[in-house]
Amino acid sequence: MAAPSRPQSEIVLAGMLIRPEACEVTIGEDRILLEPRVMRMLALLATNAGDVVSRSMLVDQCWEGRSVSEDAINRVVSRIRKLGAETGAFELQTQRKVGYRLIPAEGGVAEPKPAPGPRSSRTHSRASIALACLAVVAFLMAGFALWSARPADAEADRFIAVHLIPASARDAAPAGAFASELRQSLARVHGLKLADAGTPGSPDLVVEGSYDQSSAHPSVLLTLKRADSGETIWSGRFAKSSSLIPEQQRAVAAVVRYLAVWLSNAMGGSRSAREPQRADVARLVAEGARAWQRAGEERQRQNAPAANRLYAEASAKADAALAIDPESAKALMLRYQADQIPDFPRPGESPAQFEDRRRRADRALTHALIADPDDSTVLVAAAQDFYRSSNWNDAGALLRRAIALDPRSAETNSWYAFHLAVIGRCDEGLRYARAAVRLDPGSLWRARGVPRLMQCAGDHAGALGTYRTLLQRDPGNVSLAREAYLTALSTRDAGELRSVAASISGAASNRGSAAAMIQLVARADAAIDALQGRPRMLETLIDADLKATIDGRNALAASTEADTLFALAYEYAHAGASGKALASLTRAHDMGSTYLPWAMPFGSSEFPPPLRSDPRYAALWSNTPGLANLMRQRASEQQARQARGQR
Repeated sequence: MAAPSRPQSEIVLAGMLIRPEACEVTIGEDRILLEPRVMRMLALLATNAGDVVSRSMLVDQCWEGRSVSEDAINRVVSRIRKLGAETGAFELQTQRKVGYRLIPAEGGVAEPKPAPGPRSSRTHSRASIALACLAVVAFLMAGFALWSARPADAEADRFIAVHLIPASARDAAPAGAFASELRQSLARVHGLKLADAGTPGSPDLVVEGSYDQSSAHPSVLLTLKRADSGETIWSGRFAKSSSLIPEQQRAVAAVVRYLAVWLSNAMGGSRSAREPQRADVARLVAEGARAWQRAGEERQRQNAPAANRLYAEASAKADAALAIDPESAKALMLRYQADQIPDFPRPGESPAQFEDRRRRADRALTHALIADPDDSTVLVAAAQDFYRSSNWNDAGALLRRAIALDPRSAETNSWYAFHLAVIGRCDEGLRYARAAVRLDPGSLWRARGVPRLMQCAGDHAGALGTYRTLLQRDPGNVSLAREAYLTALSTRDAGELRSVAASISGAASNRGSAAAMIQLVARADAAIDALQGRPRMLETLIDADLKATIDGRNALAASTEADTLFALAYEYAHAGASGKALASLTRAHDMGSTYLPWAMPFGSSEFPPPLRSDPRYAALWSNTPGLANLMRQRASEQQARQARGQR
């Protein structure tokens, strides 16, 4: 097994500063946190920029030579490729059957300047170009002129101005068109108004930047700032790349996403006017959403043919809706959901097809952000994107905004409940989980949120009772049975495990999932033996599942490989195999899993003491600034619960 090379303290790549030990990259004033595994691969590729890095070398250096699935490698590669596309700092090329080559952007990444109107040196030095662009600049700068005093009834709104500089005379017309598209998207943001020549007062926010499409290296540079202090809220450079999403669309989507975060934190938000969705589009989206939800339930019942048929039906409904209205955010999000789930290759899907499906999902989400930045489903998906980069603060801000704008969305209530569980606010999360069930009583997926949050809040008996009720409602749901088993295991009570095993056994005759249910019953029996001092059988079963997970054939897998590894780590720990538990948890952690919030530090059923006493366990939860901040939040919430006399 190869030992990973010692990470460099800093790597400079085309204006991007990579800091492996801090798991972060910075571009100008913008800081991006990365998962440890993603950072290891990025550092290795950046150190060898311009050269092909073989897949075997990636496994040796980034996974310490361990056996690793294609899914795990492809997921990390996908995130690095997305980082390059969003920042414009580099492009990641695939060398078929060999490896990957990182190509830095030529000329570096432009950093935002503190002056109100950042220009490249070329723009400053060419007076003729500035004169040619005067009309465009005057139009875009209208928000800065002729303001006096803002009326009192507008205090709830935030005003924003746009200042965009074309890089050359040839860019003037496309820059004007891009600015118009940007302003249209900004006008759709609730709580935000565009500053123009007739707007009194001063703007609260400014979007400024440069637009260059005529040079050898086209790009869009945008910076979002507070107008009064000049403080940068966000900045990014978007270069032309092999991504299927144009850099202009990626730039607009990024601006509106970070505006939503800022507005949520600033408590801005009166609702904007919105044209009602066409009835025929709404019908197609509703039918597609039902098909998509049923597909997920069939997948949990191990019925792959039915799941694939329903996923195809959802995709067809999305395409039909988009053929009528290409700008429908609801239809775009249905298209996103149909392509985004599951987060691993479907049966018969090649790695290339899996990667193409993920790219289609990214394209749909980007388009949806532009079409309607305040659609609650769009905000939830954008929050999940922040989760994948371990940015829980901004994810929470987007979810809070989604709840404020659409409190009757079952989807938003479900995901906000999970977010509250992750940050340790389980009692509050339980209220949102129950609200989601009231809003969508027919959804088993939403119903599962209730016992999850009950377990998180320390009500183990209530959680297990609810799981047993849900198993009677859907006896063939393997994923549901697996959660019930893990919850019973957390109690370390043989009686609870026997009770859950009996409930699972009653469902074992269900066609399609019988074999997996029988495996779970055997697993529960082995767990009882482990609690009584005979862990060998349970450890053997977990070993087999670990290998099957890496090979992509685990019948008891969760929705992602990372979540499955998290669950296996929890089982290993209760079997007394702390070393294997730590190894599996490390892999899940590196892939961004927070599958069982109640098993995380400061949770109601954290990993057993033998594992917690290992210094590497504590280090695992503090090895990035984002995780360290999350642990502080969870510790604070635990102290508050204890002060209230709760667990």
